[in-house]
Amino acid sequence: MGSQPPFVGSSGSEPLLKAPNSSVGPPQEAEKVPAALAVDGADVSKEKARAEHAKYLARYLNTNALRKGSNKLVAVAVVTENGKFNRAISSALVTRFGSTAVEVLSSLFKPEFISDGVFANLFEGSRDAVAKLELAEYADGVLLARQEVVYTTDPSLENVVSAHMILEMQNIPLREATAGNTWRFAADGVGFKELEARLLAEERLIKQITNDTTMALAW
Repeated sequence: MGSQPPFVGSSGSEPLLKAPNSSVGPPQEAEKVPAALAVDGADVSKEKARAEHAKYLARYLNTNALRKGSNKLVAVAVVTENGKFNRAISSALVTRFGSTAVEVLSSLFKPEFISDGVFANLFEGSRDAVAKLELAEYADGVLLARQEVVYTTDPSLENVVSAHMILEMQNIPLREATAGNTWRFAADGVGFKELEARLLAEERLIKQITNDTTMALAW
């Protein structure tokens, strides 16, 4: 028995297969995040940002070094040619500028303030750190000093070492839109070793600072 011919409709054409039902209902709305969860997420983000900022401040500042009473406060940082704090010159500046109305602190900044380049950027004129570290919250001004030393040896004098020391200083007001001050000191020392020459130069430089009567801080 032969194969059956395909079913043909009255028009002589093969019937079209009925397309599957492609109709869809109205577009579904995206699921909404409950308002309470959105608020909680925002609070978490803010809390995280606050924690990160607090960590940033703690890396560079001893924030417990606060002013006493209503005195003006100036934070001092003196950096040697080796990228370390110079406590001897800092102490001289504290004595030179401190008074019953002005408190001068050398303990606000941590070593990372130097090693991470924040001191250098601030000294070279960038003021980004003033805002990022909220320095105006802790002081009325900062006094930055950068120390450089050049050594020379004179063979004709049994290799006596000479040290030429330069101290550049900047007074940066934090609360008032006033111009700061800059000062520069230089001193020389000699010795049979670099350390001896350096210490003598530094001693003479400190004496200049102590005896100076022209410097005045700006806020």
